Formats: sequence, structure tokens, C-alpha cells
Amino acid sequence: MPTYRLSTVIPTSTAAELFRWHARPGAFHRLNPPWDPVEVVERTGSGLEVGVRLTLRARVGPASVQWVSEHTACDEPHGFTDEQQSGPFRSWTHHHRFTDGPEGEAGLTDEIHWEAPLGAVGAAVGGVQGRLERTFAFRHRRTADDLSRHAPYRERPRLRVLITGASGLIGRQLTAFLDAAGHEVVAYRRGQTQDVSGFDAVVHLAGAPISDPRWDDDGKKLILDSRVKTTQTLVEQLLAASEPPRVVVSGSAVGWYGDAGDGVCAEEAPAGDTFLAAVCRAWEAAAQPVAEAGIRLVTLRTGIVLSAAGGFLGSMLPMFRTGMGGPVGSGQQFLPWIHLDDHVALIHEILQNDAFEGPVNATAPQPVRQRRFATTLGRALGRPALAPAPAFAVRAALGRDKADELVLQGQRAVPARAQELGFRWVHPDLLPALRFELGRT
Repeated sequence: MPTYRLSTVIPTSTAAELFRWHARPGAFHRLNPPWDPVEVVERTGSGLEVGVRLTLRARVGPASVQWVSEHTACDEPHGFTDEQQSGPFRSWTHHHRFTDGPEGEAGLTDEIHWEAPLGAVGAAVGGVQGRLERTFAFRHRRTADDLSRHAPYRERPRLRVLITGASGLIGRQLTAFLDAAGHEVVAYRRGQTQDVSGFDAVVHLAGAPISDPRWDDDGKKLILDSRVKTTQTLVEQLLAASEPPRVVVSGSAVGWYGDAGDGVCAEEAPAGDTFLAAVCRAWEAAAQPVAEAGIRLVTLRTGIVLSAAGGFLGSMLPMFRTGMGGPVGSGQQFLPWIHLDDHVALIHEILQNDAFEGPVNATAPQPVRQRRFATTLGRALGRPALAPAPAFAVRAALGRDKADELVLQGQRAVPARAQELGFRWVHPDLLPALRFELGRT
């Protein structure tokens, strides 16, 4: 029976902390690789105790299969074991082991004994060994990164956090990240009566995707109203609450700066004169009554968030995987990007650090030109990235306004405020960030 084993040293942690982290529901979602996710269909029981049963939906090749796994051993804080009860393997036993090491560090070991259908032939056809190596390299790196983010605030009281847009790309991972650290997270449900009192923090991420609707009058109204009106409604509820939060993080975007060309855009840069700049001005203005009421307000000007699970990067992957990706327009426009993990961690840092206030650019330290982004993505995938998309073709496909503001223009936005306050990026460079997100480290 084949065996796969990976051990990693997790700094600033203990076996007990690793056990607690894995026991929380958010950890499972954080450990899910974005390029090959597993969906939880049903869970019986809680924590890591013997008898906890998970029904999962996983992808094996082109097919979707159901996988039922049950915890068959638990030795807190040293680890636990889960075994496949039914699923794609002939057998599967996974030992999760946590050990205390010297100098305030812990050991994380995953050991899997598995047997594929049809034995060695099935294993070779399914590429099991390669998939395990990619998946657990990702899992161990993300575990170490997340625990390092939580470590400075481990002794602080846990927060109660309300999140709007909790089902979105960022909201799902932020919810899991906070839950795995022991914070209580509640999703705001628009259109339903909901008590917004008693939360330590509110993170407002709701808003219709700007890339989906046509940019006719109706589409632009949807983009604007989904941000401004929802913010106004939320702010009214928060100001009327008997126990308002101490901090509100309200969404915005680097679109604030409009078509900035090669000019460097730190947070004090003025707003541009494009449609998206006008949306961001109105969006941020709608949140200002919070600050006027004495609540710490951060307006988060987000760049392009990199995730293989969706958004900008997810939409580009099919074309780039075929070798048909390449520069768009002149390729000289700046693209301010940030890896999803750093975006989530920045929000967490803002919740914990009272020095963050006002506008904050959520971008990596080095924005890149679109041509470089295209060639770097091709390099990460091992594919050429030479097929250009001329400006006239992009405008014909999207419409002039939408094409110009979303694709052909850019902002050289830099995270001056986050750098000043000592925020640490774990993915500051584009190529390693893409390789991690695509499982190609």
C-alpha cells in the first residue's frame, strides 16, 4: 500500500495550537486548494472527535465523486485520524500528527496510506502522488502562514465580527480565516431583519461584480446602488445600534484613482474622473457618517485580488492554459494586484491594529504592467503568453467604457499606509504568488 508523508516545522506555535486550529470549521476551508477544491456536503459531529463524519464532493479527473470520511482516532493535542468509508479510493487512511518542538515551534505531519482502484495502474492514471504533493505543499504553507498571522494577537480576546458579502470570493476566505482563529463570525443577510448590535467589528464587502453587467444605464446603476445604497442602509443600522462596533472596514477600490497612467497612487492621491472613480467617491462618502460618530473607519481600496477560485485570475486561466493568453492593449497599463491571502490578512490586521484609519490601499508593494503580468502568468503555467488582444478588439467585445476602465487603463497604486504600519506580505512578488495559488511551487 503506497504511503505519502510530509512534515513541516510551524514557527511560533505548539501542538495544542495546531490541534485547536484544525478543530475549527474554518480550517477545512483554508486547507482547500483553490485549483482542486473539495465541497462539504454534510457534517455530523463537531471538532476532531472520534465519530465525526464528513460527506464530501471531490473531483477525480472529469468526474465529480462523493467521498465519506470518518474520524477513527483522536489523541488531543497530538493528532487525529480519518478514514475513507466510501469514495474514489480502494482504501484511504490519513494520520494528522502535531508535535511540540524546541524554541517555540511545532511539527506538523500528514501521513496517508492509500490504495487506488486498479492498484498501481489506477494510481498512475489518476496522478495520485503528484496531486498529493501539490495539495499538501499548499496546505502546510497556508497553515504556517495563517498561524503566523494569528500569533501576535493570540492572547487578545476573540472578536465578534459581522461580515457583509460573506459568500463572495473574499468573504468566504475571510470568514474561514477568522473562524479558524477562534473569532465569532456572523454573515449579514441583506433584506432580513438582523440585530447589528454587540459586534466588535464590521467588514462591509457587499457589491455587485463590476465585470458582470453591461455598462449601459441599468448596469451602471446596479454597480453604483449595490455599493452606495447598501452602505447607507448598513450605516443607518450601525448608528442606531445600542452597542455599535469599535471598527468598520468598508469596501472601496483602486478605481478611486481613475486612469492614473504612470503616476504613483498612494492613499493621499486625488480621485479620478472616470465612472468607477465616481462610484468609489460615493461609496466612501456613504460610509463617512460612521467616522463622524466616533467609530474607527477604514475604507479599503482593493486592487486585483488573485485567486484561482474566481475573479480576475480565475477568468483568465482557461485561455492562458491553452497558450492563447497575452498582453491586452498596449500592455503598458499598471495592474495593482494582491494575493487573496494577503488581502484577508490585511483586513485581520486592520481589525486588530487601531493605527489603521481612513483610506488604505489593499495591494501588493509592487504593481506591475499588464504585459509583465501576462508573461509571468504564462511562466507560472509553463505556457507561452504571446497572443495579443488589441484595444479595438477588447472595446468591440466589452464596449468602450467598460473596456477602457477595466482592462485598458490602470493605476500604479501602492500600499503606503500598510507599509508605514509594518504590515507583512507573505506573497509580495508576483511569480511566487501565482505559483502558490496554482499549486506549481
